[in-house]
Amino acid sequence: MGAIYGTQQSQGAARYLVKAPAAGFVVEKTVNPRTQLRSDNDQPMFVISDLNTVWALASVYEDDISRVQPGTPAVVKTLAYPNEPVEGKIDPAFSALDPDSRVLTVRVPLQNPGNKLKPEMFATVTVSAPTGTSKLSVPSSALVFERSRSYVLVFKDREHIETRNVETTGTAGGYTYLNGGVEPGERVISRNALLLFHTLNQ
Repeated sequence: MGAIYGTQQSQGAARYLVKAPAAGFVVEKTVNPRTQLRSDNDQPMFVISDLNTVWALASVYEDDISRVQPGTPAVVKTLAYPNEPVEGKIDPAFSALDPDSRVLTVRVPLQNPGNKLKPEMFATVTVSAPTGTSKLSVPSSALVFERSRSYVLVFKDREHIETRNVETTGTAGGYTYLNGGVEPGERVISRNALLLFHTLNQ
């Protein structure tokens, strides 16, 4: 682990050899040069971790919690290794909802051969949650909210654009799922939808 030196600036300063109880990587350090070491301080000087298995922490918005269940498959891609995705599953033993942001933090244990994954890396977690049913979805930018209702603009041709009231059931990856209102294959307007909505519905 290395040597820690005493804090006195003299040739007689004490020198202490600290041995790690197990092999691993230093993931936290609480001492610095000239730190005074006291016998009554039981705070650990270093924290060692075995990086053969690491955890990816992901934030899940409240309206998506029902689709992210323990055991749900997940794929993790890091900024450092974007072309080397790592597969895992949502840990059933860990979940915490932030009372302020209303975001659920979930944990994905990952095998880490070669110790490429390091603590505090940034990553994207993609969750696959099959529901057994098919749902229609539109780009979230196509939705217009007016008087507590949701609308989309269905493009027939330049002379025919229909305003449809739709019921939303959830969002994921920039898309919003609908419970009716449009048919498969119909085209919706996703650019400047709000401006066009007000123009058509004055």
